[in-house]
Amino acid sequence: METNKKKPVYSIQVMRGIAAVAVMLLHHNPFIAIPTGSFFAKVIPGASWGVDLFFMISGFIAAYTVNINASGHLAGINYIVRRFIRIIPLYYILTILSFGSDKTAWLNSMKSLLFIPIGGATGPAYGGAQIGQGWTLNYEMYFYLIVTASFLFGRLKWYFVFFAISGSVIVAYMLSAPDSSYLIHGPSFSVTYISLITHPIIFEFLFGTAVGLYYPRLSTQLNLLQLFLCIAGIGIFVYNAVMQKWVGLGLQGWGFPSAMLLCAALKLEKCGFTLKNRYLLLLGTYSYSIYLLHENIKNIFIKLSKHIDKTFHMPDLLILLLSIITTLLLSALTYKLIEVKLANWLKAKFNISPSMQV
Repeated sequence: METNKKKPVYSIQVMRGIAAVAVMLLHHNPFIAIPTGSFFAKVIPGASWGVDLFFMISGFIAAYTVNINASGHLAGINYIVRRFIRIIPLYYILTILSFGSDKTAWLNSMKSLLFIPIGGATGPAYGGAQIGQGWTLNYEMYFYLIVTASFLFGRLKWYFVFFAISGSVIVAYMLSAPDSSYLIHGPSFSVTYISLITHPIIFEFLFGTAVGLYYPRLSTQLNLLQLFLCIAGIGIFVYNAVMQKWVGLGLQGWGFPSAMLLCAALKLEKCGFTLKNRYLLLLGTYSYSIYLLHENIKNIFIKLSKHIDKTFHMPDLLILLLSIITTLLLSALTYKLIEVKLANWLKAKFNISPSMQV
């Protein structure tokens, strides 16, 4: 077995769902009528923290689920095939449906299918991908490839992961001419993919990995100091959501508050304070579909509103409601048909046991 059968971590599922909804609301911000200066006027435009939290959760899941004793190239291949089955089908379907009609659009689409940033912009997106938040999957797949290679090092696999990723970032920093915004924009090499894999935001995966490795050894006891630190961690996150002291993606932005929230939630769950709200867990289940679908669906309703504008003007509120409701309904459908049924068929095709799916 390559992975351990471990107790589900409900807070991870809940945070994943909330993060997906936060990113969705962020991209619908122009259609949300909120009085200037109000609570939500600050919270929603600053919801890019969903990306930072997603990266940390990915690192956590990898470290928490992979068996420390698993080793060898077959175990590595087994791991990356499972990640491909989890990530690629829905992403490829949406990317193929978004292919453009000219040469540039086709080239960008092919780059996206290969998880190569389109280029032509600063980090961390580096030009993005053909669909919405697809640029974040470029980082995800790079992280998974490093983890795949780590199986060759047996029980030392996580040492390799930390050394390979952090070493690349440090070398890139030394070869660059860093300025005060380096943690946000990262390096700018002639080969865009090199810029991506050496961007400091990749440290968020390593932080999640470190938390995932330590979580099984985390005490189930909660003293007053630890309770205070948990409350403080959640408080720092909420405070930043309102006051926007650390803004933007990465370590210089939402990285620190998101890390505090992750640690606080995991410690509280380990001590028995588990959030098992049915609807929040359901959002976590559909989070990947919500994350990938919402921008395309929003754009469809924007185009629709422009086409029918002469006969019927669609208010922003109607576009907002139609887009979000459609996203949630289609996410439930794509989850069942693509993330479950198609994935199970592929796992059977490649002889991957469902019990080993992360």
